[in-house]
Amino acid sequence: MKGYENLLLTDFSDIQNPVAILGTGVCIKGCPENMNTTYTDGKNCKDNDKAKCTEAHASKTQDFLGICVPVNTNALDKPEEKAGFAALMKFIKDNTGAL
Repeated sequence: MKGYENLLLTDFSDIQNPVAILGTGVCIKGCPENMNTTYTDGKNCKDNDKAKCTEAHASKTQDFLGICVPVNTNALDKPEEKAGFAALMKFIKDNTGAL
């Protein structure tokens, strides 16, 4: 989306379907570098049909093909989010070259 060049994932809890995690994102202006960033629709974030800016929780992230992903599982608070993030990264690693 023009002006909102990155995708910030908002929910890592779907361990059984890592691809579904990619559908939980909101478009933002740049990946957050710390947990102090808050998101407001139309200011630094853009709502969509599946996710709202108010659901976006900043953590230390890195840009991976335009997707802001946590630098590691320690950047996430909840055990289910850590497990979902690990499942997503495993899916990406196992399917690199097939995508």
